[in-house]
Amino acid sequence: MIKEILTKIAQGNTTWNELVKALNLTHIEMSNRLETLESMGYIRTVCQGKTEDVKNCPGCPMNRTCSNLKSTKKDMIIKVYELTEKGKRACNTHE
Repeated sequence: MIKEILTKIAQGNTTWNELVKALNLTHIEMSNRLETLESMGYIRTVCQGKTEDVKNCPGCPMNRTCSNLKSTKKDMIIKVYELTEKGKRACNTHE
């Protein structure tokens, strides 16, 4: 399951609901797995903020999504993960 989650994150622009559905997990299970992967050093949080606070961060893969959400879900929390070097090695993803 670790490799599948890391691979999905490595592919980029995957939403929370897409991860949950693709991996057949509940939201709580996904949250627990992501917390575990982060504590183990496989992933890191690169953005965490409410949509009302997020500007069009030029380098962020989610900037278009955040911009679209700002008008409809002002208090939604956006969290973006990326693989660490350890995570890349674990899923054999090299950028």
